[in-house]
Amino acid sequence: DQHAEIALGCLKSGAHCYIEKPLVRTCQEADAVRAEAERRQRRVAVAHTMRMSPAVRRLRDLVAAGRIGDLREMQVWGKQDARAGGEDLMVLGTHLMDLMRLFAGDPLWISARITSGGRDITVTDRRHVRDEVGWVAGDTVRAQIAFGNGVQGNFTSDGALRETTGHWGIEFRGSRGVARLRCDLVPSAFLRASPSWTLANHPEEWVPLDGVAAMAPEDHNRVPVSDWLDAIAAGREPECGARNAAWAIEMVSAAYQSALGAGRVAFPLTDRRGPLDD
Repeated sequence: DQHAEIALGCLKSGAHCYIEKPLVRTCQEADAVRAEAERRQRRVAVAHTMRMSPAVRRLRDLVAAGRIGDLREMQVWGKQDARAGGEDLMVLGTHLMDLMRLFAGDPLWISARITSGGRDITVTDRRHVRDEVGWVAGDTVRAQIAFGNGVQGNFTSDGALRETTGHWGIEFRGSRGVARLRCDLVPSAFLRASPSWTLANHPEEWVPLDGVAAMAPEDHNRVPVSDWLDAIAAGREPECGARNAAWAIEMVSAAYQSALGAGRVAFPLTDRRGPLDD
């Protein structure tokens, strides 16, 4: 809950800043941090570490090269543990929003339903959680996110589905194949050996992605920090920079705006306040 205050204090003192995710609580806070960093010519990096893991980088290159044909859909599952719903969306879902953008570019619009006890949420359902990420609400989240080139993203966090959807991550469905990313401290990626669904080849067989370099658990922060330091020296935006992290916050905020307003919400958001704030 003090990320924005801490980041602004660092930047105003002349320091660069590396900060845990989520970057801040609202788009308004993200805008303030980014504006101050630009004014001071400082580099802000955020611990969206998975985007720099070997498995993610290898899979992104293969998808871009057409290994699964044209990317058409990303089916995304939150961790769906005791935090399922709004808490999952903000605490861990920011990783997943960041990864969707990495593969499909900036989103166009979102349509979401967030429920609590089976009914659509209202602002009065808001609550604070242990991680102090701002207001959250709901025990289930289902969001459709449109990207360019006809790509559709579907985010789900529902504790009742945890045992059937498997480990949290993303399934990338293309016109000629399917890949799956298992999110973890060190993510892993798999391709489905038989992309088509028939009685003859079901259940599907998943094989580990080839050509993935090994990564030690301690490198999950060492690699993005090294990139941040290099970005400072080179005067460029870090790979895990504030712009990417701010987009993750905006996608979460847009999900709440859509759910509360029962309608599609376009990007970029015009209302930058926290959707559950007074």
